[in-house]
Amino acid sequence: MARELSRHEIRVNCVLPGNVNTDLIHNDAMYRQFRPELENPTLEDVEPLFRRTMLLKHAWAEVDDIANAVAFLASDEARGVNGQAIPICGGALNC
Repeated sequence: MARELSRHEIRVNCVLPGNVNTDLIHNDAMYRQFRPELENPTLEDVEPLFRRTMLLKHAWAEVDDIANAVAFLASDEARGVNGQAIPICGGALNC
């Protein structure tokens, strides 16, 4: 898409979020996926597992981290950025 649309001065980039501090990861079903041996796993039960996949110290990104990446890509400061996939995943190996 970046090659095709660049002739029209349209930039194409994408943001690849890893774990983000939202209801998509903070819910009973997800917690049970990570800790199936527990009847009712809690955040405290799963946070070490989330953190274990990250190279940085936090277990997930915040919503503002993703929004900041999108705002950068939409700004004039990113006018030379095209055809890029930008992971916002704390260096997770599965991102």
